[in-house]
Amino acid sequence: MDKAITKAKENAQRLRDEARRRKLDFMDVRLESGHSLSVLLQDRKLQRLAHSEDVGGGVRVLYRGAWGFACVDSLDYADLILGLDNAAKMARESARSPGKTRGGRGEVVLAKYTAIEDSIRVRCKQDPDRVPLEEKVSKLRLFEREAISQGRGKLANTIISYGESKGWRVVCNTYGALIDSQGLGVSVACNVTAKRGILRQNGYVVKRGRCGFELVRNIKPKDFSRRAAQEAVELLTAVPPPAGKFTVVMNPAVTGLFIHEALGHNAEADAVVGGESILAGKIGERIASPGVSVVDDSTIPGAVGSFIYDAEGVPGEKRQIIKNGVLVGYMHSLETAGKLGVTPNGSARAQSYDCRPIVRMSNTYMKPGKTKLKKLLAGVEDGILLTGEKWGYVMVEGGDFTCCAGGGRRIHKGELKERLRDVAVSGSTLDTLQTIDCISDDFSTDMGGNCGKDGQSALVTGGGPYVRVKELVVGGRR
Repeated sequence: MDKAITKAKENAQRLRDEARRRKLDFMDVRLESGHSLSVLLQDRKLQRLAHSEDVGGGVRVLYRGAWGFACVDSLDYADLILGLDNAAKMARESARSPGKTRGGRGEVVLAKYTAIEDSIRVRCKQDPDRVPLEEKVSKLRLFEREAISQGRGKLANTIISYGESKGWRVVCNTYGALIDSQGLGVSVACNVTAKRGILRQNGYVVKRGRCGFELVRNIKPKDFSRRAAQEAVELLTAVPPPAGKFTVVMNPAVTGLFIHEALGHNAEADAVVGGESILAGKIGERIASPGVSVVDDSTIPGAVGSFIYDAEGVPGEKRQIIKNGVLVGYMHSLETAGKLGVTPNGSARAQSYDCRPIVRMSNTYMKPGKTKLKKLLAGVEDGILLTGEKWGYVMVEGGDFTCCAGGGRRIHKGELKERLRDVAVSGSTLDTLQTIDCISDDFSTDMGGNCGKDGQSALVTGGGPYVRVKELVVGGRR
């Protein structure tokens, strides 16, 4: 691997020198090589075993304020030169018709930053490449047996999946950046369905991290597959939520889902400069209750949304979005930082070498407050506690969001009552942020998964404390 990385770095530097010789305004290249394995066990049968390898390079050129991008499925210098030629041709053609090719946003101006040369090596306790496939499948079968046992004959479907990926990337640009980094990730998920008559309910638990197979070996079934099965079975006896406006308490996972969907996408600066964000022009304004502080942090060790350098070679960092209710910053790429005249903060990510870098979240969370959960609940006369997180959606331009929690509990005079199922809440992002009236001292970042944007997927995490909102619309039956 080290020889391949060394050769890739040499080719990347040669390409950079050629771009400088051609007097292009800017050029960057990402060279990547990696492999992955996925295993799917469903209803006691091994349904899928897939191994894939991917290698190639993406070349991006800026010429007279217009971008060109090309990719090649090779790391050979001759092929990379072809990529540079094609990217340069695209940039020159785009420069002739800016209104059509740049979305009417004007010429691209990149922010400057101090370029870095660095090498990042991955370390783990148990390299998944050295773990026999038989052990991986055996672990999945163990998790499935534990789920079935916990399900007490009420499970209609069990799916246990495992995934691993390993590889390296070289980032080089005409600013002088030259960074090679290795990457590693492991995940395992349990998704079960319980049934009672025509009613179906799901339980889902996932464990993932930028680590080795030690993540799987350290999992206790009671905290994983048995927990998923228990959740699904208990939801069979839960009742649908009432419909209307209620005081809502979000658990840490739903807080993370809300912050990611409703706030995070609006704080991605490409949405801001494109006129698609409700946060445009609001830096320095109070947009939330005084106790609300939100951070996007790509420096958390082991978190799947973490990275040391982004896809443009800019160091990742802890980015403050909201501080004590005041909007203080956005997430930026070189382009958006240049457009708004600020310092780039390492938020450009690309799914792979054949995708252009775009502004993305990493690990986004709300900071905890000082109130104990029991006291927070005591202030609720009639409300709903959200106890899970499934999915969310936001209309960025309008600022309206929906979060599906799946499960919940009715709150009456500060006491938790009956379990609820199929719970969803919706509201306005800014109204919700401003009507948060209590934040607990609990904190976790259990929310995580793949976030989609512009046809690309990125691993992210999120979370926070328990959060009480004065009023949200709850979907359910009357």
